[in-house]
Amino acid sequence: MWYLGQTVVTSIPEKPLSWGELVTRYVQMGMDAAVTFAPKVLIAVVIGFVGWKVMKFVSRWLHRALEAKAVDPSLRPFLGSLLDVILKVVLVITLST
Repeated sequence: MWYLGQTVVTSIPEKPLSWGELVTRYVQMGMDAAVTFAPKVLIAVVIGFVGWKVMKFVSRWLHRALEAKAVDPSLRPFLGSLLDVILKVVLVITLST
């Protein structure tokens, strides 16, 4: 195998692996990946849940504030939907990083 003009030696097993050894190796790789990524997934779920609750709170707060300020009734749903979309986009971007 060539890499930037240098030879990279890879280890080649002396004998072919049996099906049992192959399955064991892939199960171990899967377990390693699960242990590595499970905390990240759990944190993303918690952030998503908390973010969703905050979104609902801010949306209700805006609705009440617009009613208290006597904003035109036809403008309230537009502003509420606009804020809802913006907050959902922010949440998706936050979860994707």
